[in-house]
Amino acid sequence: MKDFKATVPSICSRAINAFRSEDPSAILDALSAIEAPFDEELEAELIALGYVHREAKVRKKAMGLVKKHVAAAADFKAAYGSMAGAAQHVVAERIRAFDHPYRLNIAKAVLFHRLMAASIPLEQDPAIRKELLAVMLGKAKREGEKEISLGEVYWYWKNSSGWATHLDLHELPGTLFAELGRLRKEYPFDGVSFHGGSLTALPDEMAKAKSWLKSLTLSWNPFETLPDVLFACTNLETLKLCGTALVDIPADIAKLKKLRHLDIGNGKKMKEIPASVCALGHVEVLRIGNGSIRKIPDAIGQMQSLRELQMQSTNITKVPASLGSLPNLKKIRMAFSRRLDRAKVKAIVGSGVKVEV
Repeated sequence: MKDFKATVPSICSRAINAFRSEDPSAILDALSAIEAPFDEELEAELIALGYVHREAKVRKKAMGLVKKHVAAAADFKAAYGSMAGAAQHVVAERIRAFDHPYRLNIAKAVLFHRLMAASIPLEQDPAIRKELLAVMLGKAKREGEKEISLGEVYWYWKNSSGWATHLDLHELPGTLFAELGRLRKEYPFDGVSFHGGSLTALPDEMAKAKSWLKSLTLSWNPFETLPDVLFACTNLETLKLCGTALVDIPADIAKLKKLRHLDIGNGKKMKEIPASVCALGHVEVLRIGNGSIRKIPDAIGQMQSLRELQMQSTNITKVPASLGSLPNLKKIRMAFSRRLDRAKVKAIVGSGVKVEV
């Protein structure tokens, strides 16, 4: 664990430097050495140690100090009690729901000690956001990825493998895309992923990324409508919207004239491919599978550049004849779409299209 810990950025305040150790005995020694009164950051650290740390001895020692000197802990205990064995998403949700001035500092301390509850510090603390973005950039650079993932932060273990702290981002800071733009001087990524969060809006400042943003993943966020700023990012080539709550796609998506890959699969409310999507004559790959879409309209015949249609695990029962008029269509993926007859699909699209089941 010591080898791993050396790779973790220093993100806690100076008030809690003494606790930077995975060795329980070192933490216990540090706890024995401190004296009240404590400042707010140290009080929040003690709450985190007392309620969330894995080691029972550490929790007991910290809790002794908490009960004597930290009045704010009573509110936390009344709401949640111990979370020592809780999964990271449970810890993150409970700390976010703790409407208290200590919430951010508790989240910072939990992030340090258990690599959990990281979304609040990323959203609200510029210094910690800088450290986390550096770790995220390091992973993208290490793996040769062109898309930097802000939906999780990956911690390496002995330079080979590791694990991730999954983030549940609720609101993006307005400065984020300017910060990402500066990071591109270190490694020229051209995509950003916010996979798996609670986002329903995007900051207007995202338009500042127009010149370099080619790929954007908003999958598994509860978007019901797409923010206008998205359509200002006219260099987008890949847009992933799977698992959202979208019912329709606005006609403004036509402004994304460089868009080649669109994913609207895994949706919860969308019943058919929107007319606005069918009008995208430049899209080459369209994914609609694993979701609520039940109909492919005749208008799909307008997608003259479409090379691949991914429609695995759908409840679609038939495909329109216009699908056979697409000159560039080469592949249809329809595995586990059991209500579709492969022979009938093949008869419509012809022998030149590979139909995978």
